[in-house]
Amino acid sequence: VSVAERLVAGDFDTDLVRFTHFEGERASLLAERASEKLPDFDAKAFVLAAEPLEGRLFPDTYFVPTDYNDQELLELLLET
Repeated sequence: VSVAERLVAGDFDTDLVRFTHFEGERASLLAERASEKLPDFDAKAFVLAAEPLEGRLFPDTYFVPTDYNDQELLELLLET
């Protein structure tokens, strides 16, 4: 496999999870997707905390550790 193919596929040979928050995405959908990738993620707690902050959560592709939880992801989205 070439380096270019690995980069396009997001295969960086690391224990980080690639997670993208899309512009205009609702907190509930973001939480649903995050809970599929992050085992320590509490989707209900995230939605309760994040819904009032929609529009302030920065859309981007993030690389986060697999043990990231809902509060850590919310802080990252707000601080970016």
